[in-house]
Amino acid sequence: MEEAEKLERELQRYYEVYMEKHRNLDYLEQELEKYRKAEEEQMEEQERRLKKMREKLLKEEVELMRGSGAGGGRSRDEDDDEDDRRREPPSNRRGER
Repeated sequence: MEEAEKLERELQRYYEVYMEKHRNLDYLEQELEKYRKAEEEQMEEQERRLKKMREKLLKEEVELMRGSGAGGGRSRDEDDDEDDRRREPPSNRRGER
């Protein structure tokens, strides 16, 4: 009978250790899930900021290409002169013979 009681106490200790480890594992899994969610939210926020920055840069680039930027493009006269040179046959171009 003593042997059975001894085994029962040992089994009870193993069960307590098992339950403690199970609770610890459950807690750590919850903490890991919270960490992953926070990390995912940070990544999404970073992606939103990058997208906004890309759109802003693209918009600025388009404005510069259209010549609406502050002094960023050529004057209309320069563009007209170049268009005229392209339309003229090579023998009639100014300064060329």
